[in-house]
Amino acid sequence: MSALPTIPFSLALAGLDSGDLRADLRRTADAGYRFVQLNVAALTSRPRDFDRSARRDLAATIRRFELRLSGVDLWIPSKHFTDPAHVDRAVQSVLDAIEFAGELAPLTEGHAVLSVSLPAHDAIAGELATMTAAAERCACRIADHHWPPDAGRANDVWVGVDPATMMIADPAADVAAAVSVHANRVASLRLSDLDESSRVPAGDGRLDLLMYLVTASTCAHAGPVVVDVRGLQHGWDLAPRLRERAAGRMRLG
Repeated sequence: MSALPTIPFSLALAGLDSGDLRADLRRTADAGYRFVQLNVAALTSRPRDFDRSARRDLAATIRRFELRLSGVDLWIPSKHFTDPAHVDRAVQSVLDAIEFAGELAPLTEGHAVLSVSLPAHDAIAGELATMTAAAERCACRIADHHWPPDAGRANDVWVGVDPATMMIADPAADVAAAVSVHANRVASLRLSDLDESSRVPAGDGRLDLLMYLVTASTCAHAGPVVVDVRGLQHGWDLAPRLRERAAGRMRLG
């Protein structure tokens, strides 16, 4: 079988953060990646700690390691968006992350995408309007990784795909087929896998890796597939192996 289209890969730093962002960027590049997905919930990457000058410096560091931004992750509990004790802080965190991604992306020739998990959109209509207005202003896409996608999804909210999350929500899910249904609304694709009950390295669980990658190559989204090692042991050791495994599947078809 002939080789399939080439897909770029990004490494998500969520689950890998060492407390030294520069060192993590170096290790990402050393693992063979050309994109990085920042974790804005980490102490080293909180948007409020970066003024305009610091953001330019961060972008320069990303470029120095020959990396580009694929987007940013903000994994906070979705229930915080409906909890009066947490909602203001949750929304402000999203607004800060949107602005952060919007500034860094053009400086790194990357992608302004915020990956987050939201509750039912009709439950946060006012908050969602604020967030989508900010996303439009900053030319950033909000990728909602809650599965299944909200049937009443706001027009300005895109679909985020995390196979492990999908299979937790629906153990019988055909991931590739489900992604194909939403292909024109996908803004972020992650590479993860699940066995009967827990996350495992992609290709070791129930995910049909080749079919997923083939489907990913047909999606309208133009960003890289984000390798996600959250919940896995020895994540830094796995990072280059997962990239090579996925790239190898695409080469062999």
